[in-house]
Amino acid sequence: KRQVRISLAEGRTACIDSTEVTREQYATFLADTNAHGAGTRLESCGKPPFRDDPDVTCEKEPGVCKGDCSRHPQVCVSHCNAQAFCAWAGKKICGTVTGVPATAKSLGDARVAIWLAACGGGSDADGWPAKAFPYGDTLDSSKCNTEGRAGSGCKASPATCGTVPTGSLPSCRGDGAFAGIFDMSGNAQEWIGLTDENARAPIPQANYRGGAFAKSFFDPSSDFACATSGGSTSIDRALPSVGIRCCAD
Repeated sequence: KRQVRISLAEGRTACIDSTEVTREQYATFLADTNAHGAGTRLESCGKPPFRDDPDVTCEKEPGVCKGDCSRHPQVCVSHCNAQAFCAWAGKKICGTVTGVPATAKSLGDARVAIWLAACGGGSDADGWPAKAFPYGDTLDSSKCNTEGRAGSGCKASPATCGTVPTGSLPSCRGDGAFAGIFDMSGNAQEWIGLTDENARAPIPQANYRGGAFAKSFFDPSSDFACATSGGSTSIDRALPSVGIRCCAD
C-alpha cells in the first residue's frame, strides 16, 4: 500500500498509508498462515493461535458493505487485529513519532502524533492540527463520506448509507504535501496507538479517530474534525465503522 511521508514539528518525519486498509488487502493478510502467531500483537490480546477474521456479527450491521466490497475499508476488526495487520505489513498502528513516549497528551498533540498531523495538514505552535478538517477549517458535508453526504451518509441517506471505496473521493484529502492522503475524515474511523501506560493494562482501552459515514453523536463540526473525532472501546472489540490505517518511521 502506498504511503506518504509527512513532516512534523522540529524536523521529524513519518509515513502514513494514503488510504484505509481495504478488504482486498486484509484478505491477503488473512491468507498468510504465518501472520497470526505470537509476537504480532500485545499480550493483552490473548494467546495464539489467533483468529484475525472480521467479526461475523458486526459484518451483518447496516452500513457494512455487502457484495463487491474489495476496495471498501476493512471494518469489523479489533485493535488487536489491526496490530497484527500492520505488523505483517512491516508497519505499525499510527501513534507518536519515534522517540516520543505515547501518552494521552502526546497522542493529542499534532506536533508529534502522526495520525493527527496527517489529518490536519501539520500543526500550529500549540499542537493543534493546522486545519480543523483535511480540506479546510469549515465542515463541508459534500467533501468526505460523513453523515451529510448524499447517497452514503447516514443522516442524508439512511436507507443507503455506508462506506465507499477508499480514495474514491478526490475532495476528501489535504493539500500540498498532504494531498496524497485520503479519507481522514469520514468513511471509516481508524484505530490509533495506545498510550504506553494503557498498553500495559490487563484490558487496555483502544482509541479511534476520524469520523465515519454514520450519524454524529453530538455536533458534526466536532465529531468529524481531526482533533475531536473518535472514541474508545476495549482492545478486542470490533466495530462496524472502525477500520485500519498503518504508519511507519
